Parts: sequence; C-alpha cells; structure tokens
Amino acid sequence: MCGINGIVDFDSSKNFSKEILQMNGEMVHRGPDAEGTFIKEGIAFGHRRLSIIDIDEKSNQPMTSADGRYTIIFNGEIYNYLELKKQLKDYPFSTNSDTEVVLALFKTWGPGGIRSMNGMFAFSIWDEEEKALFMYRDRLGIKPLYYFMDKGSIIFSSSVKSILSSQLVDRKLNKNALIDYFRFQTVHGTSTLVEGIQSLEPGHGIKMTIDQFQKKSYWSLIDDYRVTNGSKEEVQSIVKDKLTESVKKRMVADVPLGAFLSGGIDSSIIVGLMAENSAKKIDTFSVSFEENEFSEAKYAKIIADKYDTNHHEIVLKVDDFKKQIPEALTFMDHPSADGLN
Repeated sequence: MCGINGIVDFDSSKNFSKEILQMNGEMVHRGPDAEGTFIKEGIAFGHRRLSIIDIDEKSNQPMTSADGRYTIIFNGEIYNYLELKKQLKDYPFSTNSDTEVVLALFKTWGPGGIRSMNGMFAFSIWDEEEKALFMYRDRLGIKPLYYFMDKGSIIFSSSVKSILSSQLVDRKLNKNALIDYFRFQTVHGTSTLVEGIQSLEPGHGIKMTIDQFQKKSYWSLIDDYRVTNGSKEEVQSIVKDKLTESVKKRMVADVPLGAFLSGGIDSSIIVGLMAENSAKKIDTFSVSFEENEFSEAKYAKIIADKYDTNHHEIVLKVDDFKKQIPEALTFMDHPSADGLN
C-alpha cells in the first residue's frame, strides 16, 4: 500500500510545496518507507511509499521518464509487469520496479496501453509537453482515488483526509451522502461524505488540460464478460486455472508476504493455492475472539494444519477492540458497516 497526492492549478504559477507536504504527512501510514515530491509552478505531486517490488531507493517516487516528459505517482501493483517490460525493449530502464514499466508503457503506447495492465492501481501522470494531467483507477476500484475540482484546478489523493489537510478545501458535510450511509451503511457511486470531494469510478480515467476535462471508461465488466460453454468438469478446470494464475501473480514480491485466513471458503482456497505454489512454508494470520460463538479460530487452524503453514493467531479482546475504534475510524475515508474489520 502506497499513497499518492497531487495539486494542479492550470490558472496559477503558485508553489504548492507546503500543501503537498501536509498531504503527504496525513498518509504516513500508507507509505512508511519513503517520501517524495515533484514541484513545478502550479503543480505538485507527492508520494508515500511502502516498498513491495524493487525496494531500492532508485524506485522511489515521483518518477520521471528518461526523456523528462512524463512524471508518475503510482499506488498499487502490476502483476504482469515483467511480461510488459519485455515488450518495451526500446525504453532505457534504470530500475526493476513495476512503476517504471507503467511509465514506459504510457510513453510508448499512450493511454491505450492501460488496458494491457493486469493489477490493482491508482496513479497519475503529468505530461510536461502537452501540459496535461492523467489519472487512472484499476478495473474494480481496489485502490482508492479521490479528487476535488474548482475553477481550473484539481486536488487528488488516495485519501479524503489528505485532500482536507491541504487546507484548500472546505470541510462541509455532504448531507445526501450521509442519508445514503444511514440507508445502506455505505456511500454509493462517486459521492463521499465531504461535499465536493468525489471518488473516481473503477475502470475510469481522467485527462485534464487548461481548457479540457475528460473522464471516460476504459473497461467494463459487461464488455469484458465471456460465457464459457462446456461441461461442469471443464468449467471447474478453467476456474481453478484462473484462480491459480491469479494467486501466483500476487505472490511476486521482494518482501515477505502472507495470507489473512478466516477459515472460510475464500481465504481457505487462496491459502491452499499459495501452499501449492510456494517452495517454502507460507505465513497465515487469523483474528480470534475469547467468545467461542464469535471466533473462527478453529476453522482457520484446520486449514493451517492441512497446508502446514506458519500460523499466527491474534486474540482480540473486547477492551482491545474498544480502544482501537478511534484509530480505526481515523483511517476510514469511505465508511461502511463492516469497515472496522
């Protein structure tokens, strides 16, 4: 998990160094490993990094392309970055990061190259030649991306609180969104609980220049959906192959990784596939409760024993939960009924 922040004012030559540092400071929890900024007249990019792939300092962000035209801030992970890198042979790579692959892909293929990316992401690119800002969010909206627009300027971030910390946006409650939350225990669509701050839809991108704002979809489930005609056994085989491929891609990292194991169907399948495709024991983690009627610990242990994992059980007591509620609420940008989990 990383965090991105940005301020672009097309009608101003103001220096936003102070504001972008304030925004970065609000999301240290998203990226404790490194901090970086990119500052020009009327433009400020900020980044907080949690190192997963290529932990070398050369991969810190913001990152600028070899020709100096494009600058990127990126949050996420591209699972097919090595395959894409092989197709971008003419780019002079200087790191082993997936971030630079996205930068090279954009430089080589333009916005259309986004469709070739397999992963979870929210990122922004500044085009110095065209004086254009690009923003993209992954197909299913796994990574957050919020923005506020006002008179030729835009402020964006991985966090609503970071936008507010810029002190460039009024703190006004979105009453319609609050009604939505009370009715459905979440806020739907592009709305947030702060008036004027929107969430970029999954599978969408934005291009903004001094005289243009364009937002459009680059992917939809309906367009990409494919019906598989085959026997039950054939369909089961396809599903298993897809799941296995998906899990294997997510196990690529330059730091230790593990799995959150509840003992339910979803997490148990993931742990089983991880164990089958790992040369060493995997680490699993579960949260248990002292009250047996609420605890799933016994189910998690069955799976952990079955796949011989290094299992870690975290006992959460009532008093622990109560003490952590304020901190949990502090980190929630988009509240939901079970968000405290």
